[in-house]
Amino acid sequence: MVKSCNPNIKRQDLIDAANEEWRKYRKEPETTIKKQITSSKSSSSTSSSLLSDEILTVTPNAPVQQKSLMQIKDAKAKITEYEYLLTNTNDKDLRYQIFEKLKDARAIIEKEISHLSLLKHHAASQGKYQEKK
Repeated sequence: MVKSCNPNIKRQDLIDAANEEWRKYRKEPETTIKKQITSSKSSSSTSSSLLSDEILTVTPNAPVQQKSLMQIKDAKAKITEYEYLLTNTNDKDLRYQIFEKLKDARAIIEKEISHLSLLKHHAASQGKYQEKK
């Protein structure tokens, strides 16, 4: 499977890796390909966590970091619910609305993760500055 966990991967490398994977499965029957796609979608949605262990550790005296972490957790819960609804609905308009909400929740997670890492970096810099004094 092609793993896109490296954000700095070059586009051509990603395309080459995807083409390599496709060569493995292109001669398979359509049902096998569909099963592989659905299994990879379900495993990636449950196993790929946008939160790393580093981000999950927040000091108790950092209320802004805790608020950001709570927003991330709420958005992850919404994503799980939206993915469930998306797989179980047949109405195209409803699917589109759910997909848009899913996209918004993912954007919130990305924004809050970057905000949280910025806050952590700032707190670490402040700690080093205080030690120098």
